[in-house]
Amino acid sequence: MTITELVLVVSCVINILTLILAFLSFKEGLVLKSSIKELQIGLMTTLNKVHGLEHLTNKIGSSFTEFINITNNLVDKMSGMSNGSRHGHLYKTTDGKYSATSIDELINKIKNANEESQYFSDEELDKLRNMFSNEDDDDDDFLDNEA
Repeated sequence: MTITELVLVVSCVINILTLILAFLSFKEGLVLKSSIKELQIGLMTTLNKVHGLEHLTNKIGSSFTEFINITNNLVDKMSGMSNGSRHGHLYKTTDGKYSATSIDELINKIKNANEESQYFSDEELDKLRNMFSNEDDDDDDFLDNEA
């Protein structure tokens, strides 16, 4: 075998190996391309679902804000109806028949209905007035000391 024949055989073997290697690379490239397409489809699906969740979260947030605004107004209205006095008390009789925002108003309602004998005597009314007027004074002293 001459050197030319040897170079020709070696070059054919190297070309065949290169051709096989190129074919295998092409085949793996096709598999990789299909895997990348599947991955891209999966990521697009995930992105669409994330956008859907973002939209729902925005709707929930705005609904919650509206709910807070509605309940805030409702609580303000209810507290305004029941807490007309300075300290936010609502005075009621034990049977619930009469209610007022101040003790004097409650006593006047009972007196106007001519049912004061059912609830209090004059001594008890004076004692009750003194008790609540002292509490108001204590609160005022406390507030004055803080200022």
